[in-house]
Amino acid sequence: MGTRSAEQIEREIEELRVDTDRVLVEIESRFREALDVRTQVERHPLAVGSAGLAILGAFGLTAYTVYTRVTHKHSVLDRVKQQLEHKRAPGSFLAREKPGAPRGIGVGLVKRILWAFMATVLVTLASFAARKFSATLWTRTMHEKPPTK
Repeated sequence: MGTRSAEQIEREIEELRVDTDRVLVEIESRFREALDVRTQVERHPLAVGSAGLAILGAFGLTAYTVYTRVTHKHSVLDRVKQQLEHKRAPGSFLAREKPGAPRGIGVGLVKRILWAFMATVLVTLASFAARKFSATLWTRTMHEKPPTK
């Protein structure tokens, strides 16, 4: 083993700097690509669409839950008022209720949730279809990619 000269050591250091710069540039470009929404949509349209649908469904379900909770508070207040009236005038509370009528907030809740979910899915699919249709129409008439891509 021989000793290395100062020039050889400087050359090796410079090569290491160049290699390190290349690696850092590659890492930075991959990081930017990973955060670029447009690139991710082009690479993984189904995954992004599914995630968007899930987010939209969660938002719709949350809004529906808030809405039902607000309306449920009013029905609880009405029920308490009816019970107070029943204490004042016996029989009046029972006379107002129809026999066999369903009670509680849970009646039809599953149907409403399914309806909200179905409407959310169909609106999302319609927006994807409209975007695809407009992109195809633009490409066929202008013979170039749409300006949004």
